[in-house]
Amino acid sequence: MADIRDIFDTILKRFSDESILNISLLAQSGSSRKYYRITTHSKRFIGTEGSDLKENAAFLALAEHFQGKGVSVPKIYACSKDNRYYIQEDIGDQSLYQLLPESGLKHSDQLLTYYEKSIDLLLKVHTVGSQHLDYSICYPASEFDALSIQWDLEYFKYYFLKLNDLSYDEHALQVELDSLRDKAASVPRTCFMIRDFQSRNIMLKDTMPTLIDFQGGRLGPFHYDLVSLLWQAKANLPHSWKEKLKQRYVTGLRNSVNIDIDSFDSQYWLFVLIRTMQVLGAYGLRGVVQGKTHFIESIPFAVANLDYLFSEKSNYLPDLPQVKQAFKDYLNRI
Repeated sequence: MADIRDIFDTILKRFSDESILNISLLAQSGSSRKYYRITTHSKRFIGTEGSDLKENAAFLALAEHFQGKGVSVPKIYACSKDNRYYIQEDIGDQSLYQLLPESGLKHSDQLLTYYEKSIDLLLKVHTVGSQHLDYSICYPASEFDALSIQWDLEYFKYYFLKLNDLSYDEHALQVELDSLRDKAASVPRTCFMIRDFQSRNIMLKDTMPTLIDFQGGRLGPFHYDLVSLLWQAKANLPHSWKEKLKQRYVTGLRNSVNIDIDSFDSQYWLFVLIRTMQVLGAYGLRGVVQGKTHFIESIPFAVANLDYLFSEKSNYLPDLPQVKQAFKDYLNRI
């Protein structure tokens, strides 16, 4: 810890006359980045260490852009010359995720208020925050194109279907996934898509949501971030909430953008499906393969979401007989 302390002390001196009194490593989640809480005589900061320098460069550039647009993100104070280390604003420990109720307990009205504020934050990113943004700074891709969608669907194929040794026709399945990819890729990409806009990445600073994880964002469709928030598996939001929050978003978006409601609705369910498939793959990799408990615990909620889609919203979805057959096989085993 002595070496890391010296590194951050050097960075700290670029904007402060104080020295580090204490530095402590914070718990990691799904990311390989390391976060440290830095305490000086009068202030606290977050020191970040990231080995992917291109990812760091994207985060730093996007943070500067969003700060200039008035979007609530942590302020960046200074970074090392190679961008491997940087110091940012400490916005506390209270995430939206931490306010979610235990399984079986009621979601509170106060929580709904925070979700409404989070929808408003998302609208600001998608409208004001997306203006005059140079998408060439995004990493690892500048837009959510067919290849990005294919990667998401391959997550599902390899880390959910194959990992569970489910029954399906390999060729027919690939035809279905390719068709699904092409449908999603045909939806216009018109805003900055945060990519992982969910309750763990929304911190509450003085009761107002602040976005903390956007370095993987890129040009994409409006729907994906909305879906990521409302259909986060372990959040298990009531369907009435999902509809109310969706309408809040659509109403706010229409104040800035001319959208066709019928097209938006059908495309919304398409992205609910794709996001649900992607997270099932991610949970398989992070949970089953890598043994991370949080992701294993989230699998039943994501399975319930996919079951709901196939049973209640199939009229909005493409015909996917091989995916449905494999999923039925999975349900028969649990």
